[in-house]
Formats: sequence, structure tokens, C-alpha cells
Amino acid sequence: MGKRINEEIIELAKELYLTPDVNGNHKYSLREISAEIQQKFSKDIHNTTILNWAKKYGWDKLWEEGVRYGITEAIAKQESNKTKEEQFREAITKVTKDKTTMDINLMKLAYKFILENGFSSVEEARRVYETASKDLQINELLTKIDEKEARNIYDDPIWDELEDNPEIRTIIIKTIKKYEK
Repeated sequence: MGKRINEEIIELAKELYLTPDVNGNHKYSLREISAEIQQKFSKDIHNTTILNWAKKYGWDKLWEEGVRYGITEAIAKQESNKTKEEQFREAITKVTKDKTTMDINLMKLAYKFILENGFSSVEEARRVYETASKDLQINELLTKIDEKEARNIYDDPIWDELEDNPEIRTIIIKTIKKYEK
């Protein structure tokens, strides 16, 4: 088999391997890719060889990254004269660039909040945030418990969820005692 034909076979295998269906899954199985190669080039390439190529040339990692960023479905739906590999790399680059920009903007907002609210450090702001979060959790749980539920709280699955949070349990017990009076 000539080098040019070998490269064409590998390129076809890569293109088919990186082709997603409308649900974002592989459109072609390794056996189907093998059959396509057989049909087009009259060469028997075993499906495990295609799997080895996918690992050797990084197609599997490219596919996994595309799935992680949710771009396989978009690639399946778009019409393009670019190869699937180019489409994957372009989309992944865009997503990671957008994510980096978003992370930077969130950091800027966090520091702006810290400065505007007179916190002396990030640690101080974090402590205030954690305290506020606990207060919100407590308030959410208390709103779930009305007078009737308060008497039956011990049978409620919420109570089991609170086993690892004794602070909130204590507040609920105090609320129950208030209702029982």
C-alpha cells in the first residue's frame, strides 16, 4: 500500500471517527468505518486498527474534549467545508477562550465587590459569604416548615439530610418548640 493511499485511509478514518450524529454521539462505529474504508479503497483495515489510530493520533482525546464542552451536537448540525478535526479544534478553542474571559470577568466582579463593601481581604469576604449562605439555607429550610410540618419534622426526609449540619438542626428544634408552646 502506497504512502499516499495510507494517508487517505487514515484521513477518511479520522473524518468518520470525528463525525457526530444529531445527538452528539459517534455517527459511525469502528466497524462501520472499517466497512467504509473497505468499500472506498478495497483494503481490509480491522476496527481495532482504527481504535489504535484514534489513540495514537489523539482523535479520542479530541472527541472527549468536544463532548465535555458540548460541541459535538453543534458540529453535527453545522454545514462546513472544513474537516471535522478543524471544526472540533475551532469550537474547542472558542469555548475555552469564552470560559477564560468569563472567569476573568467573574474575578473582576468579585474584587470590585470586595473593594466596594469595605472588606480588607478576600478571606474576610469569603467568611461573610459563608455566613450569609448559612443564613439563607436556614431561612429556606424554615420556610419549608410550617406549623403543621413542625410537629412531624422527625418523620420528614429533610431531617435526615440535616444530620451533617447540627447548627441548622438546632435552629429547627427551637422553631418546633416555639410551635409546640
